[in-house]
Amino acid sequence: MTDELRAFLEANSGRHVSLAPNGVYQVTQLSFTASDLTVDFQGARLEGSLIGAAGILRIVAGTNIVLNDPS
Repeated sequence: MTDELRAFLEANSGRHVSLAPNGVYQVTQLSFTASDLTVDFQGARLEGSLIGAAGILRIVAGTNIVLNDPS
């Protein structure tokens, strides 16, 4: 799921997008680059599957990124 979610976020740079309502996304460590991106989580949550990871969501580079109600 990590690669698919990374590709989705990077492909939608410059847009306002939503994740699946109440969806559960199992990721190892999601690192992405984007600009002018707003993501509505809508009750969705990210679950880390990499033990000992220093964070499961990492913005590598970008500007004006808004995460609404992340979990």
